[in-house]
Amino acid sequence: DFNDATCSMYGYTPEELKNLSLGDLSADDLVFSQSKARSLLEKARTEGPHSFEWHAKKKGGELFWIEANARHISAAGINYCLLTVHDISERKKNEEFSRESEERLRTLINSMQDIVCFKDGEGRWLEANDFDLKLFRLEGVDYRGKKDSELACYSEFYHDAFMTCESTDEKSWLAGAATRSDENIPTPEGDERVFDVIKVPTFTPAGRRKGLIVVGRDITERKRAEKALLAAKEEAERLSRLKTEFLSNMSHELRTPLNGVIGFVRLLSESPLEAAQKEYCSIALGSAEHLLHVVSDILDISRIESGRVSLSKDRIDIFNFMSGLIAQFKKAASARGVNFIFEFDAGINCFVTGDNLRLSQIFMNLLSNAVKFTEKGSVKFGVEKLSETPEEISLKFFVRDTGIGISEDRIGDLFQIFSQLDMSNTKRFQGAGLGLSIVKKLLALMDGRIDVKSAVNEGTCFSVELRLPKNERAESIVKNNMELKMGRIKSRGAIKALIVEDNFANAYLCQLTLEKVGIASEIASDGREAVEKFSAGKYDLILMDIQLPEVNGFEAALAIRKKCAERGTPTPIIALTAYVQQSDREKCLRFGMDGYVAKPFTIETMIDSIEKVLCG
Repeated sequence: DFNDATCSMYGYTPEELKNLSLGDLSADDLVFSQSKARSLLEKARTEGPHSFEWHAKKKGGELFWIEANARHISAAGINYCLLTVHDISERKKNEEFSRESEERLRTLINSMQDIVCFKDGEGRWLEANDFDLKLFRLEGVDYRGKKDSELACYSEFYHDAFMTCESTDEKSWLAGAATRSDENIPTPEGDERVFDVIKVPTFTPAGRRKGLIVVGRDITERKRAEKALLAAKEEAERLSRLKTEFLSNMSHELRTPLNGVIGFVRLLSESPLEAAQKEYCSIALGSAEHLLHVVSDILDISRIESGRVSLSKDRIDIFNFMSGLIAQFKKAASARGVNFIFEFDAGINCFVTGDNLRLSQIFMNLLSNAVKFTEKGSVKFGVEKLSETPEEISLKFFVRDTGIGISEDRIGDLFQIFSQLDMSNTKRFQGAGLGLSIVKKLLALMDGRIDVKSAVNEGTCFSVELRLPKNERAESIVKNNMELKMGRIKSRGAIKALIVEDNFANAYLCQLTLEKVGIASEIASDGREAVEKFSAGKYDLILMDIQLPEVNGFEAALAIRKKCAERGTPTPIIALTAYVQQSDREKCLRFGMDGYVAKPFTIETMIDSIEKVLCG
């Protein structure tokens, strides 16, 4: 017998249904279904009530799943089997979907060459992918339900790695959020693999630990590359330091004799000479100054490349700045029959802030090239305002000549270090190929740009664009000339100086320079003698070389400063050295020196420094 719900479930009328067996209502083979059905019904009689799932078939052939509860009953002395049937097709569909999803997920994680592991709230392993199992040699091990500390017992080799994992798990739980760390895992080959491990803890709504998701990517090669890169960087920095030290020492060794050569040639040129002798002096002085310029350029390139150049903030009057540069080149241009033209935008009526020395270096390089490569026609130096705000002004400077010009395909080579254009009509022009490289690097430091337009035998135009802060600070402008400074020095009365210099030529040159402003002097050839002379006598000024035998200039300066403290009377010390880097200047000041004069010095730089330390 059956009820109406059964008819409805299978799609049969009562008359149709009562003539069918359980096998007829099954999806499987009729004989198999009937045999299996008899077995399940007999089980209810012999073992008691039980449930089972059955793949059923409706009247139209549609297959579906049912859950049947079978139990044996007796009524009026007759034994019956009572079946209560429920359609569980939807549940089976969901179960199948879940099974397929789980299968897809497992296929996915097993295809990954990364650690993937799921743990419960107690840190016990629930599931791990093949890569993880192979990594820790857990293939064939019943790992599910075990903690890392338990799995550590399976392999002494991985014991520490498992314990580290358990420790970092705890850190993730305590953090309450995803954590990331590098974990080192040993290999049988005696090496280590580094994994970037992310651990994500999950919690119940009540805040209790629920599970932990662990993923880890092998970053061993990346770490090796980073280590190699760091080693290469450190090696490059070491070589850069060695290069800087070498160039600094080379500069010192070259500047010291150059100081004597240039100084004495200048003094000689100021003495009564025949016309031919004056010409020889002029040529010798020009050659020596050219060598000094090359030495300075090499050192500048080194400082810029090593990031040791810092820009100063000077108040600059653009008109006076450009006029001063023109004055330096106009005579040389006129001597070559070249007209020098100055163009200034009348709309520029403010002071600006910039590095006066470095800006001069930029335009002196450009103007020097323009004059050198122009044999007829003109050199034009000008500036125009591009834009202006209350805070800054954008300017475009240009240096235009009618010289030999440059072919378009060679313009890109202009700014390369030690690059000279190998053109037959330029070989007679000398140079180290450093100037324009320095120009471009300095402009990069200033956030400026340079552009070149040129044509062979027509000329070249260099344009420089700079954005400079305006400087409207009011100042009283004092006339800055040598006569005024020399007058201030002489107004102090008799002055006695101690020159500390181991090179006789440089010491003698310094002595002659001091005589020009009425300063008497004595010479000490090393630091020890300098301290002894200072202790025994009274000096108003000390000119101190740094690289000295026995006791160097820094040590001598400290000893003299100690003597000054005992006497209660300070004596100004001016460093006189071929070391010209900013760090060298700062070191001199740290060791108690009051001023700094770089070799080779001019009478102007010497007088300027003496006036500053003596007259304030």
